[in-house]
Amino acid sequence: MTHWEDDWEDDEEAGGDDADWASVSDADCADFRSQLAKHMRRSELRDDIWEDLTDSRHISEWVKDWKGADLRQQYRVLEEAAVIYRRKEKRYPNATKRGPSQDTKPRDIPPDKRLWALSQILAIEAGKRPDVASFREEVLGGKLLAFEDIEPWIEQQRQQQGNPTVWVTVPLPEGTDILRISSKPTLVELGKLHGRFATDLLPYLITGDEWVHYVPVRHGSPLGRLYRIVKSDLSKVWSEAVVTLFVLTGIVPPIPKARVRMFDPAFLPLLQHCPNYIPMRIRLDVDPRMSKDEVGKFYAKARKQLFPGDDKPMSDKHLQLGVFLAEHGKQGTWEATMDAWNVAHAEWCYTNYRNYCRDAKRAYERITGRQWKED
Repeated sequence: MTHWEDDWEDDEEAGGDDADWASVSDADCADFRSQLAKHMRRSELRDDIWEDLTDSRHISEWVKDWKGADLRQQYRVLEEAAVIYRRKEKRYPNATKRGPSQDTKPRDIPPDKRLWALSQILAIEAGKRPDVASFREEVLGGKLLAFEDIEPWIEQQRQQQGNPTVWVTVPLPEGTDILRISSKPTLVELGKLHGRFATDLLPYLITGDEWVHYVPVRHGSPLGRLYRIVKSDLSKVWSEAVVTLFVLTGIVPPIPKARVRMFDPAFLPLLQHCPNYIPMRIRLDVDPRMSKDEVGKFYAKARKQLFPGDDKPMSDKHLQLGVFLAEHGKQGTWEATMDAWNVAHAEWCYTNYRNYCRDAKRAYERITGRQWKED
């Protein structure tokens, strides 16, 4: 499974200015909070999460979009607010131990007004696509689902569709006439062709969970039909799981001002057990209107999670020590390994094998970010 933070992250650096915030009264905020609690079937909302949403300017934008809108628009605003509230609630289940304001993990920067308008336009145009419109009319009966109804709806469809379709990809022997291939080859015949078997997996999101879930689909079923939409060019605008969310609920997926993709620091210890090296990289996807200072600040926050402090240069000797250890490993004993190093690099000879062993391991770890292990 993969994180669904791709398109739905909230951040303390969210857009909005003080003039916009001042235009929203305390009474309007209190009214919106009460309506959101009713929408989520809660007696009250947590103060720490509400304060964090207030600081990030989410509340001001929601209140302005919600106040005076028609019922359909009010429902969508409340549903969007509920999505982000539940995510924060799951991230901080115990308000007395750690509040949202203490979170230092890099987040996507939510859209500003222009990007939010763009998000709405793209959603409107996507909703008019023949494949999306016909699916909503023929499969959903013209009625969109609530976010919390996605999981039971998908489970119901999974049970009704029967066994998922298994797709087979095989290389055809040279000279094969594709028009004369038997329509029912046996598994033995397919196995002789070294075929690959696969099942289509539909990604989807559920409330209160940051992870993407998957369900195998049957070709021609409603889930199979939804899978084809998810795999269309809409996946170039939003992540595939968010496309599923949009088609089923109509919730407008926001296009963030900036998003970060990086190896989760919580999983860094697992690198020590990976048979193959996984490079730690930070990938930024930013709106071209962001200034270089904004981008630099955003990157610095992400970098701090993986690589705090300054990068110290390594000498040529230590770089070669790391490469030599990776290539040759331990040749019987460390003394023999040191002798091989001395032959290959006479300019950096060692006389004490313990010093060589220490320096080579440290060099390898600094270059790769993981401990060296003997074969």
